[in-house]
Amino acid sequence: MSIASPLLKIITYLKSRHWQYIYQPENQQIITGVKADNFKRLMIIIRSLEDGERLEIEVPELIKGINPNPYKKILFQTLLSLTNETKMVRWEYDALTDQINAKIE
Repeated sequence: MSIASPLLKIITYLKSRHWQYIYQPENQQIITGVKADNFKRLMIIIRSLEDGERLEIEVPELIKGINPNPYKKILFQTLLSLTNETKMVRWEYDALTDQINAKIE
């Protein structure tokens, strides 16, 4: 399975910034992460869908574990604003797991 062009560009960017990442060709995804105040390592999963036509970015623990979360309201406002400004970004929120997924088309 060849690497999708958007993922290749993302890998090039991650390398230029000296970020650690794992490329999983069988799933057409990159797993990376960042350090944050509330997390030792905040995992970021970037998937290529439909032969690189769409990207899906998942941050499974973004608002998990912070109750009450002082950033939840501003995060939702930002996501809603992005949705209104560009039709490329779609997002979904699961209230049971507190998980947010963003999809870029």
